[in-house]
Amino acid sequence: MGKEYFPNNWQHWKDAPDGWADDNLPTFEEFMDYRVGGWAIQSSHTHLIRAYNKTTGKVKEFKYKQPGAAFNKIEQLVLENNYDICMVDEETVRFYRNTTHD
Repeated sequence: MGKEYFPNNWQHWKDAPDGWADDNLPTFEEFMDYRVGGWAIQSSHTHLIRAYNKTTGKVKEFKYKQPGAAFNKIEQLVLENNYDICMVDEETVRFYRNTTHD
């Protein structure tokens, strides 16, 4: 059995009048404010960590309800010396980049 076919909307874009996208699509700044600046984590959690393993190329995600547990995980990942890390809390996004395996 083959994959289900999902048609794209190329004809819709082709038939749109000139300048339509200029008026109806968000600017880069609006998009970044909405998608990057408007993150939200579950109210039951305080921190979200995503760790990119530079050797395998896989990403692991960890969620924490206690700040101390999140910082312990960051310390563990930094000591393993093989991860680029992104940590998010209610107010900030922090990046920790491992430069030893570039």
